Amino acid sequence: MNSRLGCARAGLGAVLIALLASIATASESLLQPEDSDKDDRPQVNLPETDEELRRRLRSIVPEDAYPKVFESHDVVPSAGPLFDLGKQLFFSTSLSEQRDVACVSCHHPLLGGGDGLSMPVGVDAVDSGIIGPGRVHDGDRNKDRQADGGPNVPRNSPTTFNIQFYESVLFWDGRVEKIADAAAAGGGYQGLRTPDSLRSAPDPSAADMLAAAQAMFPITSFNEMFGRGKDGVLTNSEKRDLLLRRFTENPDANPWLPLFRAAFPEMAAAGVDSLVTLVNIGSALSAYQQSQRFIDNPWFRYLLGDDAAIGDNAKRGALLFYSDISAGGYACHSCHAGAKFSDERFYNIAMPQFGRGKDRNGFDLGRMLESSDPNDRYAFRTPSLLNVAVTGPWGHTGAYTSLLAVVRHHMDVETSVLGFDYSLQQLPQFIDAKTDLRRNTERSHEVLVDAMSAPEWGLLSHHKYRQRDAEDIAAFLRSLTDPCTLEPECLAPWIPRPEDAGPDGNALQVKFSSFDVQPVTWQPPLEDPRVPVTSSDSPTWFTNVTRDAGLDYELPAAGNGDEQHRVAGGVAVDDFDGDGWADLFVSHSVQPGKLFRNLGNGAFEDVTKAVLGELTSRQFGALFIDYDGDADKDLLLVEDNHLDGFLRAFENLGDGVMLPDPLKAGITFTRFTHSLAAGDVDNDEDLDLYAAHWGFTPGEKGVETFWRNTGDGMYADDSKVLPPTRISPVTGDVELTFTPIFTDIDADNDVDILVAGDFVTSQVLRNDGGHSFTDVTTAVISDENGMGAAVGDIDNDGDMDWFVTSIWNPVEQKGYVGGESGNRLYRNDGRGRFEDITDRAAVREGFWGWAACLADFNNDGWLDIFHTNGMTSKEVANEVLFAQFIHDPSLLYINNGDGTFAEQANEAGLLHTGQGRGVSCFDYDRDGDIDILVGHSGAPPSLFRNNLPETLNYISVQLRSPGQNADGIGAKVIVSTDTLTQTREIRLGSNYLSNDPPLAHFGLGDKARISKLTIVWPDGTTQHLSDIPSNQHLVINRQ
Repeated sequence: MNSRLGCARAGLGAVLIALLASIATASESLLQPEDSDKDDRPQVNLPETDEELRRRLRSIVPEDAYPKVFESHDVVPSAGPLFDLGKQLFFSTSLSEQRDVACVSCHHPLLGGGDGLSMPVGVDAVDSGIIGPGRVHDGDRNKDRQADGGPNVPRNSPTTFNIQFYESVLFWDGRVEKIADAAAAGGGYQGLRTPDSLRSAPDPSAADMLAAAQAMFPITSFNEMFGRGKDGVLTNSEKRDLLLRRFTENPDANPWLPLFRAAFPEMAAAGVDSLVTLVNIGSALSAYQQSQRFIDNPWFRYLLGDDAAIGDNAKRGALLFYSDISAGGYACHSCHAGAKFSDERFYNIAMPQFGRGKDRNGFDLGRMLESSDPNDRYAFRTPSLLNVAVTGPWGHTGAYTSLLAVVRHHMDVETSVLGFDYSLQQLPQFIDAKTDLRRNTERSHEVLVDAMSAPEWGLLSHHKYRQRDAEDIAAFLRSLTDPCTLEPECLAPWIPRPEDAGPDGNALQVKFSSFDVQPVTWQPPLEDPRVPVTSSDSPTWFTNVTRDAGLDYELPAAGNGDEQHRVAGGVAVDDFDGDGWADLFVSHSVQPGKLFRNLGNGAFEDVTKAVLGELTSRQFGALFIDYDGDADKDLLLVEDNHLDGFLRAFENLGDGVMLPDPLKAGITFTRFTHSLAAGDVDNDEDLDLYAAHWGFTPGEKGVETFWRNTGDGMYADDSKVLPPTRISPVTGDVELTFTPIFTDIDADNDVDILVAGDFVTSQVLRNDGGHSFTDVTTAVISDENGMGAAVGDIDNDGDMDWFVTSIWNPVEQKGYVGGESGNRLYRNDGRGRFEDITDRAAVREGFWGWAACLADFNNDGWLDIFHTNGMTSKEVANEVLFAQFIHDPSLLYINNGDGTFAEQANEAGLLHTGQGRGVSCFDYDRDGDIDILVGHSGAPPSLFRNNLPETLNYISVQLRSPGQNADGIGAKVIVSTDTLTQTREIRLGSNYLSNDPPLAHFGLGDKARISKLTIVWPDGTTQHLSDIPSNQHLVINRQ
């Protein structure tokens, strides 16, 4: 080793160690060296002789806590080609999409395998070369809407030291973990579950080793290494492939290729694409990290017979650490177990909560985000205590910058949490930051309340501690540190030389600074998105009138049922009794549904038994449809009763009198059915039917989907006219469609079909004359999990655009995987070809979306978007999928009239966080604006009344046509004023298990009259009206 370089490193290391020591000293000076209270617990005193002390410790220190257990772990060399490749990758910014961060940015050997910060700063640092104290996020909200100048990574950087000794889980929340195989002899495992796993299954692309698997996820994280550029919407796999191309391009002059050939000699002759792979990158990074084996510490030397290796205070600390609470100790080994001092389990010990958190409200639910088990709420993995003296700050938020402080927290959690300074001014990283004292306090106290009811609460002493005990345990913990971790020269093999720019010139040029000179980029936090922005003296735009409307009824308790039931819960809306007011059928999915008559006074009456009789099956969705062509609304219910063909039909005899139809109009199913939609595909003036099927139940494919109306009130299965359902790259040929809509996408006066489907199976089906359909789906149709949908002319250019809800997850590295890149908005070019304008329109970020509707909620002449969200309920605790989606809000995107939308649900007073499924948007009180009804899974609906001022004009158009298609389903209504032309389609489609009434509503803004109204009937004939006053409900008969 070059002596000058060694001295430089030693000097630099001394500065860093002195800096971190000063931080700890400053923090310790804030602690009052007093007992928290006096008590009469048994004392733990040192025996009089070393021999007696050694004998006593050996009697309480478990066998598996001796260092010999490490002999079963191979020593990974800190030299050689594989190590060298891993070191270069670890320091390379080429693994960062923005080339501004490397793995070492948060895990430097001279900083204890971490970064010396309470919370890390990943991408977008003010100075990307600075590591540790002085590294600050730039606070640029143009790139990162949550940016406030504070750290952008929500959890403390865990040390890479001794990572090879973890055997079950990695990361604070265990999101990379081995899946035990209960059937395997000797405790085998099935594979690794990672954030890329489908549900709780093993990740087929994950490496066998935990360390290699975990290396693949920081590089895909928005805040850690990938950044928030245009490629942030890619899947994790796509992100990795994008980064990999940097290492495989220019095979004839690839600077990385020699290192890969040396590291993997058995593959040296292979082509670059076979040699330079993500698997090999993971293996090299794993080898580098696993070589950081630092276990030659004073405590282990003491256990092996060196009585002088530790002092008396550390020995007494060891007794306190290993002694049971009943014997005067603290039983720390109950969780910090074995020689690695971790049982790799998860506990809530009420560490203070602050920072960004992991969800949109700034909370970090810990392990629950992975397990969905409420018992794991705020629980985090037990960290190893090896080398703990150099791995601070401590806790998942880095709340404590001294060992003494974090020890005292464990001894008396309640006192520690209640006495913590939530202004964070005791933490050097947050000095001069205007943190939210109230927010931090409230969140941390909530965590404490949860902790006090958690099973692990009983593992802690809860006695008022003695100051001497805390100091002795801290002394013992310091004895767990390998001196090599304090010596830069000893750590030199893990650090490239300063002149090493890396194979491609992108090695991070590391600099060290201090908290004293860090810039201040802090900004005040954004407004709490849960609080509506409305003045106290004015009514909100929307008001929840569920109770006033008589829809806040009680339902009998019911289990969640299977997934088929949990995804259901629709609403059907139409005037079934012919009195001019829209009535409802509400499906609850896990309880029988209810039929409600609109009383015309803002309230609804339950008429289920009077009209339908006793419903005992459970409905997923429903549709009011005139299937027999007699101009009144019959009712189809899709149910869970397989003995009754999964469907019930009620024929309307007129004036709202209904009788069960024993023939069910000829419709029967052999599998679960979800959404129904109707349209006249062959222009024969009766309504055909499309039934969407979602589920993994076996059954014949390609049947029971398209039902042709035979003209006599009966249907026949004519599914052969449809092309096959798209093959899913995830689930194969399983039919998993959710939401069909009949609409004329290509302006040829026959209705086509748009189908929102799960797992990349959404389809565009072009009508070829009413007797067959052609799949014209292109790569533009890219929604990964199409669920709800709505169709309308969002840009007022006269054609029908398509909005599809899907899954977007704001929680990085979450449990759910299976497509989470969000909603899609497809713009129609007028000829049935779609363009993806999702990001331009700013409607991607919708959580776990279900039903949607397009409606002009502010009567300004432009269609807005509403969609509801939710998945599962609190009682579901055995899946890794859904925890972060339980309380997500419904969203309201207001059309700006320029191709963009602004989400304004909170400003509008639409504070809905239930388990939304179905949605209908209609004017239930006929006051000229569009209200919103949300159906739920396992609960009554929510009704939101629109309170627009009367100065915003409108017109509502309902059609009447002779023949079997009395509502003119499939007709277009075009309204023109002197400034704007709008087009609506009369449609009986599905928003997902639900529908809007078949009429057209137009917002007119300040326009008092319509200059022209045109109806294009389904057969292409037109009808014109002119000079029509606004603010009326028109019923137009076909001429």
